[in-house]
Amino acid sequence: MTARNQHQHKCISATFGLMLLLLFHACDKPPVTAVYYAGDSEITEICLEDWNVAGPFTMQNDSVVMRDFAASHSFSLPVEKPDTAIKLWHKGPYHPRYGQLDLREVFGIGVTDTTRILERTVTYLSCTIKADRAKDLFLYVNTSMRCKEYVNGDSLTPVNVKEMKIYPVHLKAGDNTLLVRAQGARKKYWYEATLYDSTSMAGLYAEEHTGNIVNPVISNDSIVLTDDHQAVTNNDIKLFFSDVYGNKTSETVLRKGIVKYCVPGLKADRAYICSMVIGGDTVRQPVMTYAIEDVEARFTAMRDSLSTGHPRADEIDQLLYRVWKLGTVTGKMREDRWYPFKMPWLAYQLEHVFAHIDGTYGNDANEYNFKYLTYRSELDGCPQRYIFVTPNNVDRGRKYPLVVVMRPCSEKRYHLFFSPQISHQFVVNDMQAVADRYDCFVIMPEARMMLNEDLTPFAEAEMRLAIADAREHYNIDPDRIYLHANCSGGYRALRMATQNPDLFAAIALYAPVYRRNDEDNVYKACAPETMLGNLRATPLLIYGDPADTHSPFSVYADLVEDCDKYHIPYRLTLRRNSGQGYHGYHRLIVGRDACDFFKDKTKAHRTHVKYRFPVNDTTVADFYSRPFIYVYNAADTSAVYRQLVADVRKEYESYLYSILPIDRDTVTCRMPLVPDTRVTRRMLAEKNVLLIGENFGCHNVRAFAKEVINAKPHVKEDEVVLTATRNPYNSDGMALLYTSGRGPHFKHIINYPWRHGFRRTMTKDNDKI
Repeated sequence: MTARNQHQHKCISATFGLMLLLLFHACDKPPVTAVYYAGDSEITEICLEDWNVAGPFTMQNDSVVMRDFAASHSFSLPVEKPDTAIKLWHKGPYHPRYGQLDLREVFGIGVTDTTRILERTVTYLSCTIKADRAKDLFLYVNTSMRCKEYVNGDSLTPVNVKEMKIYPVHLKAGDNTLLVRAQGARKKYWYEATLYDSTSMAGLYAEEHTGNIVNPVISNDSIVLTDDHQAVTNNDIKLFFSDVYGNKTSETVLRKGIVKYCVPGLKADRAYICSMVIGGDTVRQPVMTYAIEDVEARFTAMRDSLSTGHPRADEIDQLLYRVWKLGTVTGKMREDRWYPFKMPWLAYQLEHVFAHIDGTYGNDANEYNFKYLTYRSELDGCPQRYIFVTPNNVDRGRKYPLVVVMRPCSEKRYHLFFSPQISHQFVVNDMQAVADRYDCFVIMPEARMMLNEDLTPFAEAEMRLAIADAREHYNIDPDRIYLHANCSGGYRALRMATQNPDLFAAIALYAPVYRRNDEDNVYKACAPETMLGNLRATPLLIYGDPADTHSPFSVYADLVEDCDKYHIPYRLTLRRNSGQGYHGYHRLIVGRDACDFFKDKTKAHRTHVKYRFPVNDTTVADFYSRPFIYVYNAADTSAVYRQLVADVRKEYESYLYSILPIDRDTVTCRMPLVPDTRVTRRMLAEKNVLLIGENFGCHNVRAFAKEVINAKPHVKEDEVVLTATRNPYNSDGMALLYTSGRGPHFKHIINYPWRHGFRRTMTKDNDKI
């Protein structure tokens, strides 16, 4: 060791000793995080939770302490805090109340307090780690603070990887002390540290690099890594590439410090899945050997070559919509470093579809594990969408659990395939990592819900249809279907679960809204607070963040009380800052806490109970919970009536992203807006029917309408009425009549009947007409 290095080592050790004295002064015993090695056994991960905390110290006091001690190697520590101007002070052990050490909690600073004192001061943390033998480990740190870590007096140097704070740590046999010098930054004051062995550290690193292995647009024969993956392990890391037919390149073994490699097996104009095998784990990422700008034109031409009405046309059209939408984004998205990663997995899915054009999704091992899927809804024949995620490697011979995700209200103003929730590529990557870690499928349906809207029977039915479509194509265990949601999505999830208590084996909700008193929650008979007793056999996880000001505990406190009231088997988990930061619930699609809760839950082990449901009163909204059609009079070409039909059509399309063409063969296309001349008696018997007006030229519809009209109440000339009655041809079905006292000569007034039509008869004043 050189003289300069010896001097630096002495200074570090002296400073370390000072801080230990400071931390342990007036403490009977420092807190211990015990890590034991017995024989050949290894740890997987140990969270460091118990700490000694000392501070805060001003920068001036901190610099004086370090300077004087480095010069003299001895220092008399003050018993009291050195700066009485700072009212904050803690010296001694501290165990976090909510799972994460947060200096605001330590010093009693409220979550709404705007003080920045912790960004101008230094706080020291320390804990003792016991080991029965010497061992090399890794320390993984999650914090946004400016920190410096020392173990046994030696400064820790991080591994040279991006965005992850990973430190190699050598533990000696016996007691080892971890010291952390922490300074707040950007209103972030928390600190988490976890010890990993080499195998589990490699697994964590791999999981964090899902979808982020190589630069996604590659040349024919070379690739560039996004990081020095080999830096986290001395074991071999291998890469290989597979195309949509399952053809694989030879394996490439990575070397530490090398980020560019030649892969001679790659071909031009292909999409591939890049697989990285590290520490026994495999993670994947789609890549392509053609330019991002070529994707839309390439697959649009292939789409144009398909025959009219091809079975996979809807699926392809929806993917092309996503491609087109990404291509139109400018500004921030173009500057987003994740932008190049978003197109390859769309290109790979499209390439896979065209390579297996006579097949369908769910039956090929070479699919990518994050998919946009489309099906034709039984309700109205319109294309509907959902996101589906699988583990990296699926065994087609066994059944998998399914986690159903209900999206929150804020996402419902956007088309599913371009919502902000999945515009964050790291969230998409995390969703795949969770599905792979817990070996489960994940589905997130669009389900026809809009901003601030309650879960209508229409949306509830579409949720069930999306689940049914997934079960048709993938091997899902019906005994292990789970429901997961956060915030306002939690309210909808409770509504879904209480109306379908036999569908889900368990439920997990993050900071769920429980009671709603606004105008959109008018169907009180089916509200979660009314029907919660139906979940008394269903395990329920309620988790949240005590520091969350957006969805505080008060939002779901009544839910906890009602769970006690109805003897629902629930678990309440609060973790500080779980609603903020990288894995915040506002960006969450499916959470690890939820999947941990689900993994040992099955419907087979639930106690059978008798469920309670509201009185079966026919409502307009119930009309949309089963297949339906709108019927209009093709012979009425008056401007008023045609405008009425056009307004109904426009409302439906703008609200539900569903196209209702009048000029095409709507029966063949199974569209819900149907001219009476194309309606058969079988259609009237099999579907719920909404008649637009009372007059029809077709005999089938005229006879049907006559019986429906007999059930309508008296309508004044200045009123518009929407009447719900039993289907004359099917006692289990419904018929609606949309009319007025002026016959067909009225404007479209009763908007969104699936949302607001909660009474047997709706009338609306029409005095402005």
